[in-house]
Amino acid sequence: MLFRSKDIDRALFLITDPGNQPVFVHCQYGRDRAGIVVASYHMKIDGYKPEDAYREMKDHGLHWFVYWWRSHVLNYK
Repeated sequence: MLFRSKDIDRALFLITDPGNQPVFVHCQYGRDRAGIVVASYHMKIDGYKPEDAYREMKDHGLHWFVYWWRSHVLNYK
């Protein structure tokens, strides 16, 4: 599954809405889809550099077969 920037933007809109707090982000195993949403959050909200956000995804168990998400994280604005 590939993510589009508008999907990530929508997720971040929902996550940052105070009316939705607290928020628990997860997917089946909590690594891949959740990881890309959290990485995008860190970049947009917390000011992470894309390389640092991607490294965190890998450090927390990103599966090797979703390697193409690297380009999404490195190019997400």
